[in-house]
Amino acid sequence: MTQDIDKQTVRNWIDDDLVQRIEDVTDGDEAYNYLVQVSGMNFHIGRVRGTGPISVASTIEFDPETVALLMEREEKRRDLLTRFERVLTIAPGWYTFLDGAGNPGCNFTEMRSIRLEYRIYPDGASQHALMNGLIDMANALVFLRDVMTSLAEAADE
Repeated sequence: MTQDIDKQTVRNWIDDDLVQRIEDVTDGDEAYNYLVQVSGMNFHIGRVRGTGPISVASTIEFDPETVALLMEREEKRRDLLTRFERVLTIAPGWYTFLDGAGNPGCNFTEMRSIRLEYRIYPDGASQHALMNGLIDMANALVFLRDVMTSLAEAADE
């Protein structure tokens, strides 16, 4: 039997020592939604349906000019994809490439941002599952940001 994880329980699970900001941004369609900041990245922790999974999600956007510069040359595009795949395939949850308009499911060459989402189902919900998922996602996004920056700087040289 699964238990319902309520808004206050999730709030109590968010480790104040590891996040820079916590804000309740719940609107009428959600059971709850917290906006938290970890390593300078914004994450939403929430639930749309009352007894569904807890969702931990974030989107990282890249500078369009930087992405275009790296995508125009095959060797740089391959290098970027290889580095991204190493992280994205082991990050918790799943990822989706988004195009410049924010539409999901584009191919890598059209990618301008990446959305990560990790779901924690009630029968496996705990502070440990929430914080480990959040930290692992933050680490992945920081790495992706840094890879994009370093490859762009190398391309400028």
